[in-house]
Amino acid sequence: MTHNFTLFFEFFKPKDFDYEHINVPSLPTNDNHIYRHVTGLWRLKEKILILEKGLNDIAIERMKYMFSHVLHPELAEKRTEIFFGDIRHLDGENSDDGQIIFWFHNDKDETEHWSAPMHIYYEHCLACKLDSRMSVKTCMNVDEGFMAIRMKKVTV
Repeated sequence: MTHNFTLFFEFFKPKDFDYEHINVPSLPTNDNHIYRHVTGLWRLKEKILILEKGLNDIAIERMKYMFSHVLHPELAEKRTEIFFGDIRHLDGENSDDGQIIFWFHNDKDETEHWSAPMHIYYEHCLACKLDSRMSVKTCMNVDEGFMAIRMKKVTV
């Protein structure tokens, strides 16, 4: 299913940013439209790329969070920012097989890449669908800060 999206951009995130919904007057509610607040040029580029490829940005942020906080916590300790890079399909554009690629800068300011099979992305999509903490119905900033807050909330 393809979505239309509207991005609200700011160069910098305010110091008192609270990761609650962004109050934008008169946004039409439509299940096929995604509204996001984005700060920083790299995050804007990343968000456009994710949404233009028809991917779930919440699942992408969840993958990045798990990679940097669970699999490689040293990246989280160093505050390494990970970005979505691309997807590579094995059998044409409509294939579910392939790799999802991420990139980040290491301590030497060299670009490193990390890839995962597409089925891992689909598992994160399912996890987001089943986990009420991952639900976004309004305009929000969905980035590493959003995910850190949501992952630490306890659901009953």
